[in-house]
Amino acid sequence: PVFGITIASIVEFNTEIPPQPIYAVSLDDAASSTFQTKLTTHYTENIYSYSFGKAFTTSVVTISVYHFLQASTFEFAGVSSTYSAGAVKFTVEIDKWDFLASQNTLRLYITSQVLGNFTSHLLASQTDVLGNLRAYKVTVNDYSLFGQIVPKAEVDGAITSQTVQYVPSSSSSESADGSVVIFIPHFLQKVVIDPNYAVLIDTNDNSPPSSP
Repeated sequence: PVFGITIASIVEFNTEIPPQPIYAVSLDDAASSTFQTKLTTHYTENIYSYSFGKAFTTSVVTISVYHFLQASTFEFAGVSSTYSAGAVKFTVEIDKWDFLASQNTLRLYITSQVLGNFTSHLLASQTDVLGNLRAYKVTVNDYSLFGQIVPKAEVDGAITSQTVQYVPSSSSSESADGSVVIFIPHFLQKVVIDPNYAVLIDTNDNSPPSSP
């Protein structure tokens, strides 16, 4: 099987009950983009920056993708996470988002997809006491894609808790996909989102997911 992870889109929601989506962007909507690579003894870091022009300001979304060459530990918001060699980690920063209304919020959609000829397909997940997604695993045949999430973000310099959900989209004998949805509160300057999201592909591992 082939496993894929995509930072798919950012969607702005209004304050209705329930909130309604009113504006969405994907990486394909970017007005301009830049790319750079950093290499350390523990990981490679690919940094992608995208500019989105809207109204009278420009929002910048920066995505850092870490590929670990050996086991490493990162700390964010007082939580330490250890990543094995071969793991992939994302950090997403949104700077100066031009909200259409003062109390609107955002949702970040990260999609996972598995392609191949399936003899078996299993999705397992684990949530915390508030119902937030902490870990999930998609197992196809004898291969597993594992994601772990710490539901915290840095919003205008302050650490806040956030809601995280997993939404399965579709599955068949040849593909399965779904989205991790991260709820982002209204902010004025900058938000750093979920730097402890990681994916590790294991073989011959059918155990349930565990929290980081």
